[in-house]
Amino acid sequence: SGVPGFTLRSTTGLLAGYTAGAAKFRIRYTHTVSGSPVLDSIDTPVTQDFYLHSPLTPTATGADSALVLGGLYKTALAIRFPVDSIPSGVSVEEATLILKLLPGSAAPDSADTHGALQIRTIRTAWTEAVTQQAAFTTDASVLTGGNVVLLYSSSARTFTIRMPGSLMREWAAMPSANQGLLVTLVNYANLTKRLEIGARESSRPAEVHVTYTELPPGRF
Repeated sequence: SGVPGFTLRSTTGLLAGYTAGAAKFRIRYTHTVSGSPVLDSIDTPVTQDFYLHSPLTPTATGADSALVLGGLYKTALAIRFPVDSIPSGVSVEEATLILKLLPGSAAPDSADTHGALQIRTIRTAWTEAVTQQAAFTTDASVLTGGNVVLLYSSSARTFTIRMPGSLMREWAAMPSANQGLLVTLVNYANLTKRLEIGARESSRPAEVHVTYTELPPGRF
């Protein structure tokens, strides 16, 4: 009942295009003529086409209760949270980011075995609204992340991602450096997978759990 087709993805990050209605899908095959194999081909015209553009400007605002992660448009999440609740004079050990799926969201399954969540640190200030990812300055290296299926708890419908305590210590010592995190879903084997994460306006907002230890009293 679905429309058969295919998608094209550039590994260089550049966009490509073709003249509308002029594309062809060529099938090459081998058949036998008079006992000898012959290489031949047949062209089938494209009967349906449309284009995707990047970056996408979806209809959303900073007040939406759902944060869309992944999908054909490769949407990502920008999350920022204060760390001023961490007491001064403590040793920060680690932090855990918990992303909660909304009730109507799809969930990871066997098709997502090779999918991964990646978290990078955002380095520039931003406002709570939909924007182009190019507007964010993020660290080139992945801060943390992991396999989608392994990070997911089906009973709690949450992703639990361990973050290094060094980042919390950096933000606690220099609050201006805290511009939050960019969460992306890399799932080339299941390009249509779209996860809906609870925003802060929802009943299932993201949480960060910080573990710290009180320092021993000074000695004289």
